[in-house]
Amino acid sequence: MRAFRSLCIAIVLFSLAGCDQLASMAGPSELVSFGYVRPVSCERRGPISYNCVMRNYLNGLREANMECAGFDTQGRMVGSSKRVHALWGTTMQPSEERIATVFYEEGAATLVCVDVRDSIPPYSRMRELVSDPKAKDITSVLSL
Repeated sequence: MRAFRSLCIAIVLFSLAGCDQLASMAGPSELVSFGYVRPVSCERRGPISYNCVMRNYLNGLREANMECAGFDTQGRMVGSSKRVHALWGTTMQPSEERIATVFYEEGAATLVCVDVRDSIPPYSRMRELVSDPKAKDITSVLSL
C-alpha cells in the first residue's frame, strides 16, 4: 500500500511539473499578416495555438486560403507552414469576421500569416513589407 501511495504522489508531482512547463511556454510575440483577411484580435488557446478573430478588410468578396508559419528570433522558419482550416477555401463577405485557430511550432517568436496559399515570404522580405508604407493596406502586425 505504501508503494502504491508513493507512486501516486510521484505521478501527481510529475503531472504538475508538466503543467508548469506548459503554462510558462513563451510563444510568439507578434502575428504579422499579409492580405485582405487579417486578425482583429487573438487569444491564447493552448500551448501551441491562438484563437484569432479574422476579418475581411476588402470591400468585396474574398476567397481565403490562409496559411501561417512561425519564425524564430534569427528569422529562420520553424517547422513548416500550417493551414488555417477555418479559412481554407472559404469565401468571406466584406467586413465579415470569423474565429480561426492558428497553430505554430514550439520555438516560434513571430507568426506570419497570408490569405493566399503558398505565398509566405522569407523573413527578410516580410520585414521589408511591414515597413513599406505602400503595403499598409494589406499588412498588419498584432502583438500577442
